[in-house]
Amino acid sequence: MCNSLDTRHGHTILTLISCRYLVAHNSNDHPFFQESIVDDHGKCYVMFACPEVINEVVLNGGIEMHAIATFKVVPSMPKCYQLFNIHMIIQNHSIPVFYVLMESKTQVAYQKVITHFKIIFPNIQPSKIMTDYEIGLRNAFTNL
Repeated sequence: MCNSLDTRHGHTILTLISCRYLVAHNSNDHPFFQESIVDDHGKCYVMFACPEVINEVVLNGGIEMHAIATFKVVPSMPKCYQLFNIHMIIQNHSIPVFYVLMESKTQVAYQKVITHFKIIFPNIQPSKIMTDYEIGLRNAFTNL
């Protein structure tokens, strides 16, 4: 669990948000919140995914992955830099399967998140990965 992104008033905003999502479940009672991790520099990443959706994507032949990060839709609390998304492609449809609120966008940060994604969801084995222009993101996939 992340220790802090914002420690005003002695509370950890991220922990409060993580705990709230920890109890958020989909219709089949699977948790949407997966994990929060901290890198060696103290930067925090909160990961969300629905295991049931990921399993369905894999069962239906999802082998192409698209990874992208956006800055325009991040919440003001906790203090996040971006929202990182992984989509899997099925029959020319993009299915979002993984979301991460990220406090950093370095190659090391992406590698940490992608490594945890692979640990949590080992059944995803993409044969093709497409990323945006961001060099750190591309290198993170290349160096794993």
